[in-house]
Amino acid sequence: MATDNSTQVPAVDDGQIFRASLDIAHHGCPNSDVTEVYPAARIESVSDAHVEEAQKKQLLRLETERVPVEQFVSTYEAHEIVTDVAVYPHVGSDHVAHLSTTIDYAPLTSVSQILADHGAYRGHGATASNGSEKWWVFFESHETLSEIIEDLEAEGSDVRIRRKERVTLQSEQSPQSPLTELSPRQRETLLVAQELGYFGPNEGATLEDIAAELDLSTSSVWEHLSKATEQVIGQVTANYQ
Repeated sequence: MATDNSTQVPAVDDGQIFRASLDIAHHGCPNSDVTEVYPAARIESVSDAHVEEAQKKQLLRLETERVPVEQFVSTYEAHEIVTDVAVYPHVGSDHVAHLSTTIDYAPLTSVSQILADHGAYRGHGATASNGSEKWWVFFESHETLSEIIEDLEAEGSDVRIRRKERVTLQSEQSPQSPLTELSPRQRETLLVAQELGYFGPNEGATLEDIAAELDLSTSSVWEHLSKATEQVIGQVTANYQ
């Protein structure tokens, strides 16, 4: 009798997975530490890569609002685990720039590494403001999330769960869904708005509520939401023409 040596991959419960929004005051990390010094500043992680050993390179989008970019960068560059910063200013703005940074995480473990150690999936780029980093985390069991939080707290971080829910990935990733044509940020903004009741017939969420949930400015929420709804409505109505 033939033996089936193929690897059996266990199925996740009906295609569902859990998602949590975590506020992490990652003490010792420049993204948390420097935004605590400048609470009106906001950092968004665009991309990152591990360079070698504990070193990590990040591309960040910085909005400083009340202080010049140069002042923020000077403080960021002076952080003890930052080894390099390159600034790409935005033409016509003294308060917005992209930063390429290299961080040596030897004294502590990065959040992304802790997530990887537990087999969790990170959402799109984390943001940092007012001394705290916000991460979207996807995981397959509550035990996994507990272990992640334990490891973060062992690093000296303060962790707060802002939101935890069970999601069905199939519905959000359906090829027939107009959501697949949106950018990750537009899709997230639209879904959070719907979950909070922004589109409900009665009094529901406001732009400020959505902004607080996503750690964005109200102007950014309005921009993402208006573009998302315009694109979704355009695709839906196009099917009936």
